[in-house]
Amino acid sequence: MKIVISGFYGFGNTGDEAILEAIIDNLRTELSNPTITVFSFSPEQTAKTHGVKSVYRGWRRDNKEKIHALRNADLLVSGGGGLLQDVYPTRFLFGPLPYYLLIVFLAKLCGTKVMFFSQGIGPVNTKWGKLLMRVFGNMANLITVRDEYSKQLLQHLGVKKPEIVVTADIVFAFHHKTDDACINSLLLQGNEQLIAVSVRPWFHHRDY
Repeated sequence: MKIVISGFYGFGNTGDEAILEAIIDNLRTELSNPTITVFSFSPEQTAKTHGVKSVYRGWRRDNKEKIHALRNADLLVSGGGGLLQDVYPTRFLFGPLPYYLLIVFLAKLCGTKVMFFSQGIGPVNTKWGKLLMRVFGNMANLITVRDEYSKQLLQHLGVKKPEIVVTADIVFAFHHKTDDACINSLLLQGNEQLIAVSVRPWFHHRDY
């Protein structure tokens, strides 16, 4: 089976890279020798890290390669994470919402099935964003979201044709791997039970 994965990959974001790793590992567990292509901002690094094919995700180059990958794929997996939102600037073809939905549209033009996978939807506040979601969201063959709010928002936006399934964030299916990097860097013995929390400013919320 040939699968293309589209998401916020290749930017060095630890959370999104964990999502990608979890998707790839679970696909390889469930399917027999899937051929996986990832649209990435750093295709060489993504290919090397995960042992997959990778194509530059932006529109500045490699557009023929993106179309070729979609045309030859059985399925486009759009996700996971919070891709479909217009908090960041959403103009005609710029911003995350138009980008990811345009990839969906290209896949459908190529005759490829589309799955919105383990996504957190929203916020979608602009008229343009709502229109895009209604038109292109209904092109998906299957939608899974990571919370009930996302399902309700999609339905409110007029996405009704594909089945919408509430599941969980794919990182909960992350395959455990031995990694001694943190133990070595923190001079730990290796038998401690640790939880790491990384906080960052979130828009105007800085009171924490």
